[in-house]
Amino acid sequence: MMIHSMNLTKILISRITAFLHAGLSQNLTIHMPKEAARIFLRVTDVRVERLQDMNMNDIQDEGVVPNSVKGGQWQQWQRDYMKPVWNSIVKKSDLNKYGWNANPWVWVTKFEKINKEDTPWKENTTR
Repeated sequence: MMIHSMNLTKILISRITAFLHAGLSQNLTIHMPKEAARIFLRVTDVRVERLQDMNMNDIQDEGVVPNSVKGGQWQQWQRDYMKPVWNSIVKKSDLNKYGWNANPWVWVTKFEKINKEDTPWKENTTR
């Protein structure tokens, strides 16, 4: 999805630049030793779809529907929960290109939390 790739890249570059200018480059999480990580995630699925093609399960997975909400139709959930959240993260001047009504293509990444023992890398024994 263009909004994620463009905006995420800009955000990452600005944060990395800020860390480097502050002399804190050793604190970047990409340099964090794996034994210091608190959670481990395994990507289980990646696909591309139109934003408005998401169903009720997708909306629940995004975490925008309060736990107290039961029932309803996915169109109502899209209108009441997903649309306002989505539009709130898009720059106002880009709403016509990337907002809910533009129905942009998006990357859908599914993942699961795993135990450290289930990670695919080998422990570094040379430390």
